[in-house]
Amino acid sequence: MPTTVVLYMAALLAADDSASLYDKIFLCKDDLKDEKPVSDRITGEDAVLCILPPGEGASHLLARVRGGISRTPRASVELLRRNGVNSNYRVIKPEGGKVLAIKTNVTGSRKLIGHKRIRVPNARGRWEWKRVQVYKDRAVPAVYAPWSEAVSTPEVVQAGFGYTLSTIDAAQDYLDEREIRTLTEKDAPAQDRKRVTELVPERVNFALLMIEHIDPDWVKDDAYHAYRVDTAKLRRYLDMVLATVGLNREESYDFSVSSAKASGFAQFIPGTYAMIRKEYPDAGFIPGFVEGMRNHRNAVAAQFCLLDFSLAELKKADPEAFRRLTDGAHEEDLGAWLAAAYNAGAHRAAPLIRDAPDRWEDPALWKERFKITTTPKYIKEFRAVYRMLFSESAAPILE
Repeated sequence: MPTTVVLYMAALLAADDSASLYDKIFLCKDDLKDEKPVSDRITGEDAVLCILPPGEGASHLLARVRGGISRTPRASVELLRRNGVNSNYRVIKPEGGKVLAIKTNVTGSRKLIGHKRIRVPNARGRWEWKRVQVYKDRAVPAVYAPWSEAVSTPEVVQAGFGYTLSTIDAAQDYLDEREIRTLTEKDAPAQDRKRVTELVPERVNFALLMIEHIDPDWVKDDAYHAYRVDTAKLRRYLDMVLATVGLNREESYDFSVSSAKASGFAQFIPGTYAMIRKEYPDAGFIPGFVEGMRNHRNAVAAQFCLLDFSLAELKKADPEAFRRLTDGAHEEDLGAWLAAAYNAGAHRAAPLIRDAPDRWEDPALWKERFKITTTPKYIKEFRAVYRMLFSESAAPILE
């Protein structure tokens, strides 16, 4: 086992100091459940905050915040970053206080509110009127433990690392119990095919889970598209993701939705999840997309299958590249290709490594072939996170 993982796990086993913090967060969340939402707006600016004053034995207080400004006389806060349930508040009064939990609105199911007529081009390129349905997002109250500097302790970060590992283990056990076999050997008898979990390394899965929630601005794109890594910033972002997981565990990123409508801990989109359920029917994945993504074991098991599906596409397009990447000696390279497939689709990543095996990661090639600039940055992000977490020479994040 790599040195970094040993140090992580040793620290995790010794991390008893976080127990009292988790107890206080649990009490805060429990108190917030019955609190009336500040408004029906979907924004972290309108919220009820549970604040823990400094000092041993201090009791938490609840502060109602509207527009980012506290309406509770005993509390004063500054909104540093609006981000829904993970909005970052600094406590000004009581000085030294910490926000342990937040209640604010998230987007629930959509409500049909009527119809309208819009002009759209038809098959012949002519404009015509079309009647469409109009929906409004429902505001649903949610309780969460938001990240902040005040609660991002080494123990919390360690707990996030341990929770992610245990979730990956649970997903592997789930798939193994159901004997889910790889699609890369689809023509072989079922009993002779490898299991999905034998082909997809768990460390690759771990790094992909992390980079889905890391802000990519730590990678700088210069005039020549030579992406430069800001290691200090990356390390900070990785700590933020692990701390968020440590604070919320089973609820981590349950309300996270990207601009591409990717959702949850594993950041799937509905179409991809439906495809994986169809390709791996024996896995018994949860039918509902939202429910499936909020069940972390289910979501990570689906991620294992998605990576296996991508490898099956690679084997069809380039058997030699498949053999080389899955020989057990090139795990980081395998993960880099899987990151490209995760971001841009195996139908793009497979022919590119086949046609340009020595320069398939080149940003200029991606731009020329597919007019894509984000995937090379995503590959760079994977390699940096993977090395930071698992390289023998990497300094442990938890020093």
